[in-house]
Amino acid sequence: MSFTSRAILAIGLLATALLVQTALLWHLSAAGPTPDIALPRKLGEIMPLEIGAWQGEELEVSELASYGDDHLKRVYTDQQTGQQVVLWMVYSKDGLDRGHHPEICTQVSGMSEDMSGQDSVLHLEKQHPAAIHQFLYRRGNDSQWIYYWHYTLKPPPNDGVTQLQRKYQLNHNRYSSMTLEVFAPNAAPISRELAIAFVKLVDSKLQADLPKHAVRGSDRKPVRRIIAN
Repeated sequence: MSFTSRAILAIGLLATALLVQTALLWHLSAAGPTPDIALPRKLGEIMPLEIGAWQGEELEVSELASYGDDHLKRVYTDQQTGQQVVLWMVYSKDGLDRGHHPEICTQVSGMSEDMSGQDSVLHLEKQHPAAIHQFLYRRGNDSQWIYYWHYTLKPPPNDGVTQLQRKYQLNHNRYSSMTLEVFAPNAAPISRELAIAFVKLVDSKLQADLPKHAVRGSDRKPVRRIIAN
């Protein structure tokens, strides 16, 4: 085969490969960005001020903590024991809430983790079986339990998007998401026991308002995969 023939063949193969790549990219991007999944109601409407024996009071959300699209920050007091916990909830249509995690935020505030307190608080619902994570942090004489979990708000699987298109979407976007944290100061056994009971009440209250394909978790990995260039 002459040099000219080989060159023409190579150019033809390269052109074919470019056409295939262009067609594949067109197919992958045809689904568009990951769709936003909205909550049916505002967080303040989803979560009542009175939960069992707990009575809530609104707290101000600082500008530094105002990431996301909807926020809830309340202190709840158990009317029988006087125990207080702080509930923090944030929803973001583009998953920005998942960039925050107790292991990061508490270090910034100068607290150190007591590894003896790490545990998972399991819920047994078949629909949302993943664990809610427990942390214990200390600073001097101050200590607190922290309970962390989130819901990834996935779109329905029958929305006409192929698996390859969904993977492509997730490489460029995040799912809508909601993060919850419960802070229980003065980390005594009674504090932990009551805090866990409160956590279960909060998660139970969410069930009626969660989108059908919401998935609970407590991992710290963002919902978007990062691909190195």
